[in-house]
Amino acid sequence: MGTETYRLNRAILSIHSDIHGHRFTVMIPPGAVITAADHLLDDNRFITVHWEHQTVMLFAVDLRERATAILAASNSR
Repeated sequence: MGTETYRLNRAILSIHSDIHGHRFTVMIPPGAVITAADHLLDDNRFITVHWEHQTVMLFAVDLRERATAILAASNSR
């Protein structure tokens, strides 16, 4: 399964863990492009995403409601 990439239509609150295990919230702004490391499930679980060289967690429901999937460009000519 390939990765899924999204552009945020609205800001999403995420959770980041530093190397010492401290957790803090990070607001990902509208227009940001993120890549889901986990498959987007149809429930309210946290999923892991990559954004600007960071790995953060956010609710799957927030991603479904506040982002648009970006389709990969086709290699066919």
